[in-house]
Amino acid sequence: MKKLLKNLTIILAIAFMLSLIPIIQLSPHIYAQVDDFSFSRFTHVAWVHTHNIFAVIGAAFKTIPFFYTLWQGTYTSAFLMSLEPGIWNQEFYHIVPMLMIAILGVATFWFVSSFVSGILKLDKYISSGITLLILMISFQCIKQPAEAFTWYNGAIHYTGIYALWLILLTCNIKVFVSGGAGKREQVGLCLLAFLVAGGNNLTVLTALIVQVYMLLLLGIMALYKGRLTGKKSEDNKKDSESKTGYNKLLITFIPESILMFVGAMINFLAPGNAIRMEAMGGNSNGIVETIVKSFSAGVKYSFDWTISISSLLFIAWLLPFAMVIIKRLVDKFGFEFKFPLLLILAEYCLFSAMWAPNIYTSDETEVLRTQNFIYLVYIVLLTVTVTYLMGWVYVRLLRKYKITSRLPLLCGALVVCATIGFAATIVHAGSYGYYTSVAAYNAVKSGDALQWAGTIRYDFNVLEESDAPEVRIAKPESGSPVITCDEIEEWRHGLVYYYEKESVLYDFE
Repeated sequence: MKKLLKNLTIILAIAFMLSLIPIIQLSPHIYAQVDDFSFSRFTHVAWVHTHNIFAVIGAAFKTIPFFYTLWQGTYTSAFLMSLEPGIWNQEFYHIVPMLMIAILGVATFWFVSSFVSGILKLDKYISSGITLLILMISFQCIKQPAEAFTWYNGAIHYTGIYALWLILLTCNIKVFVSGGAGKREQVGLCLLAFLVAGGNNLTVLTALIVQVYMLLLLGIMALYKGRLTGKKSEDNKKDSESKTGYNKLLITFIPESILMFVGAMINFLAPGNAIRMEAMGGNSNGIVETIVKSFSAGVKYSFDWTISISSLLFIAWLLPFAMVIIKRLVDKFGFEFKFPLLLILAEYCLFSAMWAPNIYTSDETEVLRTQNFIYLVYIVLLTVTVTYLMGWVYVRLLRKYKITSRLPLLCGALVVCATIGFAATIVHAGSYGYYTSVAAYNAVKSGDALQWAGTIRYDFNVLEESDAPEVRIAKPESGSPVITCDEIEEWRHGLVYYYEKESVLYDFE
């Protein structure tokens, strides 16, 4: 099994690096658009007039109260969105796709490694393999790639805040392993929790629910230590010490949870939220309707996303790695994978809750920028679910009837068959254009990306060289989902403030 996993990790690493080539080719054609200009209006002007980094940072902090009172309460996102790379030089914006992939990659690896290598003490190549697997499907099958990776404003608001939340969860895992946190570490946890609470509302809601889950789990472990593993310790002193340890962890995480809740309230109760809600037409559903429709959406999307050919391939590749994790949990920790339905119910409730904000405000579930975040969380939940269910099968069937000796061969055969089946199905159906790397390759090959970038460079030259208060520019157009999409409004939105003009119109207006 060890040799199989190393080989699979090497294959995944090569495949992932190859998948980035189209994105690297596309990057020189990526430029700022719409809300990039709106949220960096103060920082860009500060840089143009002062070329002073401290003035820019001051302008970034100025952005927070401005949008807090006029549009949305996401104080962390507002700060980050004001620092889009184009404020220094428009050509710097090309780093956005690789920057977002790097942020997501580092956060995901640290998160996976903290459990697989930190708690279970398994080799790094297992952490790397699982991370690469999660990144591959997350990157390739994301619901709207432009809003997840190439449009800075949307990407940092969702992908970036998701990565920040993963970092917080990772820190919590490390605190759990060490048995507690010192004062300095606890301050860091509180700061991270407060920053996460200043992100998009969907991430904040999800983070709050997970925080409650974590506190409940620690409470249960403190009360029922020794029963979770199925083993009864004869050493009452050890049981007492364990209970005390879980109580200490529970107390450690309470300040963090309070700060997250306080930050969420600051975010949710912002005056700008009411203005934005009114501008968008108010809420579409009541609370009861929202809950019912959210659970319905949870059923629909969990079914649709899980039976997709990509998810089935992901599961097949995951199983060999999952088996190593399962064996370590069983052999070293005596974990028996009890109550799988309870885990699935908790995950289903979390998954359903993530649809609630959009259903409440617009009665829509096909908002792709929020689907991006939900899909990223879904992949992590799928990883946990598959591992736990396979663990349940292992303990009650495979180990019981001693049929584990051929598992490496069976896992290897499953991976090969699933990969061949996936390739044949995708080629036959002609649906490979759905994947992010293919979309990026098509945008470059067709000339769509070149035309898009050429128009934008022309517009930037006009805006930067003209002293006139009113400027007319060409309208950039692209049909590639990895460059732009219908949810992103007019390209020029925000240019008036960004370039300190009185009016910016398209040349046909």
